Amino acid sequence: MTALVATGSARRRLGTALWGTVAWIAGIVFVFPVIWMVLTSFKQEQDAASNPPAWAFTPTFDQYAQVFDRNITPFLLNSLMASIFSTLLVVVLATPAAYALSLRPVAKWTDALFFFISTKMMPAVAALLPVYLLVKQLGMLDNIWTMVVLYTSMNLPLAVWMMRSFLLEVPREVLEAGEVDGASLLTSIRKIILPIVSPGLAAT
Repeated sequence: MTALVATGSARRRLGTALWGTVAWIAGIVFVFPVIWMVLTSFKQEQDAASNPPAWAFTPTFDQYAQVFDRNITPFLLNSLMASIFSTLLVVVLATPAAYALSLRPVAKWTDALFFFISTKMMPAVAALLPVYLLVKQLGMLDNIWTMVVLYTSMNLPLAVWMMRSFLLEVPREVLEAGEVDGASLLTSIRKIILPIVSPGLAAT
């Protein structure tokens, strides 16, 4: 009996070690591109462009010095502004759309949901040239608001789906109780819905 218990324990330890090894290998495989990118940033230009890749090299900070010597602050501010404005716009647009697809479902809401998610099925590369030509015709090249519109359109479908899942968790009984007490739509949204879905809103 003791031998069987010891054998079973040894097998469990072996299985745990095996799965742990597999997990480590999978983790290294997935993280390797990021590690390689970081290592490449410490190479000289000729080492980074060598074929086959240079595994042995002398680390240098010259590339980082060139980046920070060029005053990257305006570019960082542009990225920050585009991200903040597009995020706010996505949340403002996604919340009422999700409300209409969850708590107050419109007619053919399943078709609307499919339309939203179908926009994520087209590869971004396929839309690159048409979008570029359209933006060029509108005279909005090299414009931060073009990036805001593009970021918003790319992230809005996913945000609608996420917000809908969070809004579905709002108990209808609470909304009905608010309506009985005379709460208007805006009051229900501000005092009932938003406090409940605020974690989901932050996640979105």
